[in-house]
Amino acid sequence: MRRRQQAGFVARTAELAQFKANLLLSPDGPDRQFIFSVHGDGGVGKSFLLNQWRGIAQEANAVTCRVDEPVFGVVAAAAIACHHLAR
Repeated sequence: MRRRQQAGFVARTAELAQFKANLLLSPDGPDRQFIFSVHGDGGVGKSFLLNQWRGIAQEANAVTCRVDEPVFGVVAAAAIACHHLAR
């Protein structure tokens, strides 16, 4: 079932390509992004896109962190991120 879902994922190809290309940039480069944000209406595939990005990042041995809706405010988000990144 997971393979079928991944094979059927045709939307957001630009976002996937941008994310992959970003991982190839030098961490010291001025164009390198370290934070990607996803927002939008429910049911449009945000969680699926995040899972795709996480898989791409893991293949590139990059560290990832996900902060979701129940977290309110910058301080709370930073605390969650630090907790995840410490692992």
